[in-house]
Amino acid sequence: MAQKPYAALGVVQTPHGEVIVRKVWKVRQSTFVFQLKGNHLSLRWMVPGWKPANPSTRTQITPPRPLVDPDDLKVFFNKMAAAWERKMALGGYSPQYSNASTLAPYSTLGQLREIVKAEMAASLRPSTVTTYKHQWNGVFAYIPAETPVLSIDRIMIQNTVSKMSETALSAATVRKNIEALNRLLIRAVEDGMLASSPVKRVRLPKKPKRIPRFLSAPQREDLLRVAQAHGKDAHLLVALGVYLGVRKAELLSLRWDQIDLTQRVAHVVNQKTFTTKNGKNRAIPICDELHSILLPYSNAIGFVLQPGKTYEKGSRYRWEFRGLLKVLVKNAGLGSWVTAHIMRHTFASLYAQAGVSLYKIGTWMGHSSSEVTEIYAHLAAYDSDINKGSIPISVGVRRQ
Repeated sequence: MAQKPYAALGVVQTPHGEVIVRKVWKVRQSTFVFQLKGNHLSLRWMVPGWKPANPSTRTQITPPRPLVDPDDLKVFFNKMAAAWERKMALGGYSPQYSNASTLAPYSTLGQLREIVKAEMAASLRPSTVTTYKHQWNGVFAYIPAETPVLSIDRIMIQNTVSKMSETALSAATVRKNIEALNRLLIRAVEDGMLASSPVKRVRLPKKPKRIPRFLSAPQREDLLRVAQAHGKDAHLLVALGVYLGVRKAELLSLRWDQIDLTQRVAHVVNQKTFTTKNGKNRAIPICDELHSILLPYSNAIGFVLQPGKTYEKGSRYRWEFRGLLKVLVKNAGLGSWVTAHIMRHTFASLYAQAGVSLYKIGTWMGHSSSEVTEIYAHLAAYDSDINKGSIPISVGVRRQ
């Protein structure tokens, strides 16, 4: 399908020349994106971390949430343009400068964090930025924000890894915190502050492969029964969690017009206030049990859960149901380990045990790669195909 006509939004001045910014409609993502056209150095200045295979003169920036209204796109562009203007006012710099360390508008790790955080807000989901903020705070508990960037080396980071491990942080948490630090240091490398990221030579603790916990089929039924007795929102919350396997944010953004009871499919789609984790829309078939639960609400409109509740400014979720789920879990005689994400694991695990292919499960769950779905491989049902390669030798045939 041909793209819609696009028009220039503005021209951005960089230390290396002008960059023309246009809007382009992307049909697959159902959103406008920014198309940047200029020389290679100018594009790298505007989009730190951009590493094309060849010295390109064009790239694009996808907003963190879908934008379908051109006016909303202009508002978003004005915010980005203001950030680029501030960067120029601080003394635009480039990794091509031999004295980039004196031209960069930061010297400490905390100052670098603020710059990277502001730029990430223009291209990543708000929840992802929030996660990075928590991980950076985990690093700053050991390496103060006032630490000069030029003083950070492998030994300092390796000692930090050891101290984190001594304080009973899990291997996964240590790795994520150091990877978040690496995100900052890579920016310093691109700006010419560091020759290379010292994290590359640091030994990190191995992340153990943990088998995800999940509810058994009887436990799932117990939880559904308790939820049904509690009320509409509780019942729909648990039913959608265990029968659709959606993430918490996807669950709270789900609307009745995304549920097609005739075709028996639920659509998880990007919206103005919500973006899926991998940025892609997907469809999940509705099983018989869930269909019978949803059927009485066939004429309902608005949000499926708590329809009268809207997003509050600064809140990560439209409705925080942690307390409600805790009550349901307790009344069902289950442990505190049962969370919203455990319901998602339950969906995948029980289908894997029933013999459904991991490819289908990964597609329904919106996994970015097959490696993510492989955590359920140990639950796969017995596959009779294993016998096809072990055909017994016919009677009377002599072995060689």
